[in-house]
Amino acid sequence: MRTPPYAPRLYRVLKALDAAYRRVHRHPIFHYLVRNGRKTVILVAMGLPLLATAGFLYERTHTQFVLLTGPHGATSTQVGAQIADALNEPTGIEEWLHLKLFPTIVPAESCGSLDNIAMLNRGVAQLVFVEDGLPMHIHAPPACLLHTREDTQVVKETNAIRLRAVMPLYRAPLHVLSRKKLNIQDVGDIQPNSRIYVGPEGGATAFVAQLVLQHEGIVYTRAGESWDFDLAMKALLDGKIDVAFFLIALNSDSIKRLLDSPDLHLLTMESAEGLKLLAPYLEVVKIPASTYKVSSREITTVAGKSILAASTDLSPSEVYEIQLRLSHHIHDIMKNVPLNLAKASDSYPDLYYPLHDGAVRFYGHNPPFFLDPHLLAGIGTYLSALWAGFTFTRQMRRYYRVQRLMQFARHILTTRSLVAPASGVSHADRYLKHLRLRIAQMLHSGRLKMEDVIVLNEFVKNYS
Repeated sequence: MRTPPYAPRLYRVLKALDAAYRRVHRHPIFHYLVRNGRKTVILVAMGLPLLATAGFLYERTHTQFVLLTGPHGATSTQVGAQIADALNEPTGIEEWLHLKLFPTIVPAESCGSLDNIAMLNRGVAQLVFVEDGLPMHIHAPPACLLHTREDTQVVKETNAIRLRAVMPLYRAPLHVLSRKKLNIQDVGDIQPNSRIYVGPEGGATAFVAQLVLQHEGIVYTRAGESWDFDLAMKALLDGKIDVAFFLIALNSDSIKRLLDSPDLHLLTMESAEGLKLLAPYLEVVKIPASTYKVSSREITTVAGKSILAASTDLSPSEVYEIQLRLSHHIHDIMKNVPLNLAKASDSYPDLYYPLHDGAVRFYGHNPPFFLDPHLLAGIGTYLSALWAGFTFTRQMRRYYRVQRLMQFARHILTTRSLVAPASGVSHADRYLKHLRLRIAQMLHSGRLKMEDVIVLNEFVKNYS
């Protein structure tokens, strides 16, 4: 064995460490710990993962995520219930274990997108339906009068913006319905001080409708701030209002029921392109002629993009799991919704809002945690570093043992050469025999290798 140039200094360091170890080794407590250490290590190694798993499962089975949809009668409310059912459907492993491994999704009606954004930012909800592009900084819920949700938890005031996009769902055109006897065809023709329903406070309909009316410079009388969709439909059919705005999916049942009336028709919006310049999150869409019974001409209007959004309180793995579960059902859920965006759900969406980290991982095919190839590579590197450190330490310990045995052999052989034996076998020979026995035992226990024994035997032979 070639002696490295740093051998003397390394040997002195290892010798000092060995001396400290021997002082601890002589203490009775050390022997007690060694005698019971294996049982303790096994108990801890098995107990900690079991406790962590039990805590994780308990938290999962007792956690609920609130999904705020929209007002009664809205497309988001119908789609939201189906999405909640899809997310709550047990997977194969959950059916096999008879245990739910993902939090329960609880859908709840709300006043609309602005209300949902406020509730998400305040930490009341974890998932919401919103129209892409609306203000993200809303924290105080608008003066919603629908009473569709009861807040039972105390909310801590915060200025945090928790809203992050998850996936697009469908385009919702703005339907502007008017009574035919008013004899108007375009939104710009609405007379001042007309009685107009723009939806309840807190909804995207009210936000977009007011944006349109402001762009057209129309002064109007607002009607039905506390009406839900059904009350607004009844008021429009009864002639209590002149014009009504509904930001709702194309060809929805509610709009079709309204347009079955011979007294109502759709208004077009020739200023849609100009409005889009001011509000780039809106899209210009054209409703083809004969889409509805009363529509004999093409209708130009603006549309919002309805999306599923999540709170930043949700981890990337939770959002990734949500999208993974929805990816198996979203096409069936959205198949009857015109202008749906489910067909593009596997590619990066073009959205105004920033994506949640979990959504970025989903669209980038980069699963989080144990499914992440980068994490697996990191674990492999870490284990390789541990193995390299273990191997280096083992080699240093072997080197130290060989050097220490060489010192013992040198001391024995020096003593034998200086003190001639009076008769028979000297004490040095007996020590040398004991040393060889010790070397054989260390070879048997794996603390030395055969190459180390050869080096020691050559040393003894040459030194003699």
